[in-house]
Amino acid sequence: MAHLEPATILIKAAAVADYHVTDIAPQKLKKTAARVTLDLDPTPDILAEVGAKKGDRLLIGFAAETQNLVAEAKRKMTTKNADMVVANLVNQSGTGFESDENEVTLVLRTGETHHIERASKRDVAHQIFDHALRLRLALHAKQ
Repeated sequence: MAHLEPATILIKAAAVADYHVTDIAPQKLKKTAARVTLDLDPTPDILAEVGAKKGDRLLIGFAAETQNLVAEAKRKMTTKNADMVVANLVNQSGTGFESDENEVTLVLRTGETHHIERASKRDVAHQIFDHALRLRLALHAKQ
């Protein structure tokens, strides 16, 4: 948040995890037949925090989904006040995590969606930046 002021385009990477363990005692748990339960707390929602303060900056977030890709990306875009969400299905073989390739769908505040076919992550990133610049120009042309 300390670097928000000079920014004009903000691209927030996907969260590593939605939940984390907060109170773990540094001890070894002995294996028993008893069930172990962990209390998990939600991680801070940085995208939502930035979305609440973004002003006229362009805000881009990511959505890693297993189903309802476009619907979930639209929901996230609205609830986080983002201008674009880069969404990918993380349960597809050969893309996303542990792969050099990805396939994503861009969901834009203008109502458009753009599917980016499977390509190297570098090529996908270039296409995301191209769409981000076009979106910034389109949103500022309307003002």
